[in-house]
Amino acid sequence: MKLSFEFDATALARGLERLPGALDTELERCLRKAGRLIAGEARRSHDYTDRTGRLTRSILPVAPTGRFTEDTLEGGAGAIAPYAGYVEEGTERMHIHGGYRFLRLAAATKYREIEAVFHDHVEAAVRRAGF
Repeated sequence: MKLSFEFDATALARGLERLPGALDTELERCLRKAGRLIAGEARRSHDYTDRTGRLTRSILPVAPTGRFTEDTLEGGAGAIAPYAGYVEEGTERMHIHGGYRFLRLAAATKYREIEAVFHDHVEAAVRRAGF
């Protein structure tokens, strides 16, 4: 009995060529979802008193910019009310030391869900590349 093995690296090479573009696309989608998750959680679960509702309404996902393959991909969630940073980080006059950290707490609360979204999108990139 004689066994032989033949390997054609063409499909592998094509997949490796497509992988960076697929990662750029899928990880941008991942950041969009992560931003929506964080913003939604921050709007729902904050513990600051929002008398006018302005700060809570200003919490939004941040549209991703940049590219993963260029190490410039950024995104997430933020609040655009002019005083949002003071509420998040705190001031020396606030009764709560270190601010309310409503965005950081929301990101921490959603960490496992965001991690699962990340894994799903990496797998989608690998499939998209043809592996």
